[in-house]
Amino acid sequence: MADSFSYTTGTISINISDNSSSRAASVINVSGHDLFILHVQVSVSATHPYPGDIGIELTSPSGTITKLMNINSELSGTNLTNVYFGANGFYGERSKGSFTLKIVD
Repeated sequence: MADSFSYTTGTISINISDNSSSRAASVINVSGHDLFILHVQVSVSATHPYPGDIGIELTSPSGTITKLMNINSELSGTNLTNVYFGANGFYGERSKGSFTLKIVD
């Protein structure tokens, strides 16, 4: 069985302007392990009256970008609470370095 490691930025409070091209970004630094990636899982909580309006992407240390949630996804309800996104787009890349999570409204 493969080992599993968890990294977190903790709670980040960033305001994102409504209907803006500006992005909020958070960096997750992986320094303790330099392993080959099989799968990445990201947990996101966001306060937003229309979460379907936001888009979420993750960039690996080598620059690969994976969209976790497309903007204007028509997701209904309010807010995102501990929503898990999985990504296989980094398969075979090395884990060591800075991952950047970006959210845009």
